[in-house]
Amino acid sequence: MTAPSVEALGGAITRLDEAGREALAAWLAEQGAVLAGGPPPGTHRVRGRLLFQDWKPGHPQRPLHHFDVEIWEHGLLGRHTRLAAGRSGLDGVFELSYVAPAHPHHRLELRVIEQQRTYGPHGEPEATPHTVHAETFGDPPEHLDLGDLQVPFWPYCYAGPLPRVLIPPGAEPPQDYARGRKTALVKTVAELGLVRTRHLLAHKVAPNRPSLAAIQADYPENLTLRLERERPGHTRSDAFFLDRVFNGLNPCLPVADRREPGLWRVAFNWNHCEMDGVHVLPNAELHLRREGDAIVPVRLRIQCREPGVTAAHGPMQPARVVTPTEGAAWQQAKRLFRCAWALHGQIVAHLSVSHLNVEQYAVAAYRNLRRNPVRDLLFPHLREVVLINHGGTDLIFGERGYVTTASALTSGAIDGLFVEALGRCDWRGWRPRRPLVPGHTFGQAATLFWEVLTQHVDEFLAAHRDAIAAHWVELRLMSDELVAHAVAHVAPDLGPHDEPLDAGELGDQRTPRAERDGVVKAVRPFTTGDIPTEADWDALAQVCRYVIYHATFYHAWANDRQHDDGGELRYAALSLRGDGWGDEADDALAQTPAEATDQLFLAMFLQRTGYGYLLRNEDHDIPPRFVELLRQHEPAFRAIGFDPAAIRSRINI
Repeated sequence: MTAPSVEALGGAITRLDEAGREALAAWLAEQGAVLAGGPPPGTHRVRGRLLFQDWKPGHPQRPLHHFDVEIWEHGLLGRHTRLAAGRSGLDGVFELSYVAPAHPHHRLELRVIEQQRTYGPHGEPEATPHTVHAETFGDPPEHLDLGDLQVPFWPYCYAGPLPRVLIPPGAEPPQDYARGRKTALVKTVAELGLVRTRHLLAHKVAPNRPSLAAIQADYPENLTLRLERERPGHTRSDAFFLDRVFNGLNPCLPVADRREPGLWRVAFNWNHCEMDGVHVLPNAELHLRREGDAIVPVRLRIQCREPGVTAAHGPMQPARVVTPTEGAAWQQAKRLFRCAWALHGQIVAHLSVSHLNVEQYAVAAYRNLRRNPVRDLLFPHLREVVLINHGGTDLIFGERGYVTTASALTSGAIDGLFVEALGRCDWRGWRPRRPLVPGHTFGQAATLFWEVLTQHVDEFLAAHRDAIAAHWVELRLMSDELVAHAVAHVAPDLGPHDEPLDAGELGDQRTPRAERDGVVKAVRPFTTGDIPTEADWDALAQVCRYVIYHATFYHAWANDRQHDDGGELRYAALSLRGDGWGDEADDALAQTPAEATDQLFLAMFLQRTGYGYLLRNEDHDIPPRFVELLRQHEPAFRAIGFDPAAIRSRINI
């Protein structure tokens, strides 16, 4: 049988479907197009090794495995022709063969490509190639060894302790926002940005202008203002206060106090944080009891630092204990508690447990999952999180970010809280809290979503079990990187007399943790071998549940209640001024006009920018079965007072 010519094989590639072209191109690369009589004149071979550009001194460099690699000719009149295609091995090495173009003047380009997956209108998977790196060269010799090629693909940032992606100034991020998300963002900014700009300009002219009442009136009405208009006094009632503590932007889980049987406690302590000396932020403890199907407040304990004290562990004023019978003092104490609750919710519940926690999984996954089908399960929920986190560095939590400028905490203190919060985050043994009482909507919705998510993940892993096992090495590499870059483990924030009411969100506190370079890591490996055991399969399912839950349901809950709870200036702020005690109508205790307009702008901006929802599946990248399962359980969600259409598919705001 006569072997086909290289030209004939190249023509066949263009006629086959994508799978056929890939298989044939891989054969060409592996065989080097060696024919019976040897390669024809003009056959060239190009070899090289792909490496991650980022690396730490003293650590081995990481190869870019399983990347599609192609050689293209840049011809006349902008005509591009693919000459060869192949894939890098597990060691990053690739070797391509092609027949040099006949004309003498041409430029060749080596492209490193990843395949992005979406789903068609009928649920069929579709792959779109995306070039992540390219290098050009002229007509090479017959055998060209490019050596080690450093590819800037999802690099880690080594400037700080947090496991984040590096996006240098002026550099392109590793991915882009979806077009629909960009449109939603522009629409929201156009609607609210002019209001904020007008307020800030007026504040520059007159420091105490505009008034807080005028600023409030210029923004849309939020939940508390609407309820107060419809039911005067309701939003300052104890029942509403506790509903927000358990179901608001920072859904709290109390601990039991062994010293007082039946007593529950929710506490926020800032003693270990440096403060700015301008704002007041109290240590705040809420003591509660369950009475039948209701939770009722017992007392509030409020303690502030001595005036002007900024250093961590500085001297404190005597604590003040207030009970619900004390009228105005009780209302003031609740407002001070709401400050601590809102700031903790922003830094820990929102930014740390969802944004930064999910980013560490996103970076490890995008760097390592190429051929393993688990990428199709996770990537729809991991996309764009590094983009919004990068943008939030200056807008929300950097030196000039809103959380820094409007709260009592310094930027260094906030960074320390991020590390501390991440140090308590791990997937192993984790599950969402169960409802404490019938009115605990967050616990009910979280539990139901976890059940739906469990079915989705289990079905997906079962349907793709063989392919997942065949490419398990990619999961092992992801696990290795996840653990290597995780922050140090931090023990649960429990006092000597505390007993968790539900230990599910504490995760597994017994299994030993991994240690890297002398540091006990917060995140445990979910696999350590290249061939999966049954325990590895269980761990993989748990990791996927954990990541998707925090990227979807949990983030949507914390993010999308910011305007509800933070859209009224007198109801909640990140900090107060003076000593914090006083009537909420006293503007001397409240935010400055600049802080006030920033609070209302950001609360509305973060909640109203809507694109990327599970049930809408706007980008057709979510496995259709997940959407189907959610729709099947929609009546059950609505029965507990929760609309599943509000669940975002990813963290993009």
